[in-house]
Amino acid sequence: MSKKLFEELRALAAEARDKKLAEIRAEYGQTIADIAEMEQRMIGQPVAVRPKSKADASLVDLIAAVMPGDRYVTVDDVAGLLRAADPERQFNMPTIRATMHRLVVEGTIKKLTNPQHDKKVQYCLPDFDGEPIRSLADWAEEVLRVSGKPMKSVEIMVAMTESGYELECIPAESVANLERAISTDKRFTNQDCGWIIS
Repeated sequence: MSKKLFEELRALAAEARDKKLAEIRAEYGQTIADIAEMEQRMIGQPVAVRPKSKADASLVDLIAAVMPGDRYVTVDDVAGLLRAADPERQFNMPTIRATMHRLVVEGTIKKLTNPQHDKKVQYCLPDFDGEPIRSLADWAEEVLRVSGKPMKSVEIMVAMTESGYELECIPAESVANLERAISTDKRFTNQDCGWIIS
């Protein structure tokens, strides 16, 4: 047998695999959407009927399907849920943000907070009565007031996590986010020994 024959067999196998994966992805996406619809009906929530364009209908449906009904989420959370729902697909963050905005405008989801320098925008389903997440600066202020002494950014973050704060990213990035948040907030002053309440 020639080398060309093996290459053709491999190409046929890859084509069959890709076709099967596309079918499985489509079936999975529909199942996820059906589950979300059933969940909405069970909690007495109207199932939104959205106008669709060919370009973004599948992403709109998938985001609507993965939105949890018991908590609020950020765009980063939604990106993680999308990757979990469809691991083979590449999701573009600007497109996710634009789609989230579209879903807010049409009332499928609601925006719980507005953008701020120290926290991300939060979204939830229309019937979820959640309180907005406290900002990093608010957490830091509470920690510093309780401690009564100057603290470095890392120390503040450790104390925050011990008080129940959940890291949104890796620890180093969380500390950097905290540093940015409190350095631009007039409530805080940075001294040689650490941050204090102004």
